[in-house]
Amino acid sequence: MATITKAKAKPVRASKPKIDRGEASYVVQARKMKALIDTLKELDGPAPEPVVLKELAKRGFDVHPRTLAREVDRVRELGYSVVREPSEQGIVYSIAANEALAEAIASLEAVKKELKKAGQGALEKQVASALRAIKA
Repeated sequence: MATITKAKAKPVRASKPKIDRGEASYVVQARKMKALIDTLKELDGPAPEPVVLKELAKRGFDVHPRTLAREVDRVRELGYSVVREPSEQGIVYSIAANEALAEAIASLEAVKKELKKAGQGALEKQVASALRAIKA
């Protein structure tokens, strides 16, 4: 008679719980997107991917090219016109002026001026503060 051996059962692996990164990770991501926008604005014209990555690293964001591509998509969702295209230099990035933002700033400047004329100092200060935040 043949003996029957039981197969060893594989140990059950517990799946890793999803970790809530918390608010801090969103702050870091927002800062990274702000650094990307500022970098592209300062580089004047199309910049090769290695240059953009190097500039972001100088600002404290050492990112992989794939991460950069994802961040570009997120920045586009915010309404910025970021271009990522192939060229003779490899992948290049650039940012176009945001016409809607320029119009909004011009409108706020006009409102600020009218509030000052009307003697609405408190409101004028709030609009001035908003303008500084937008321009930063």
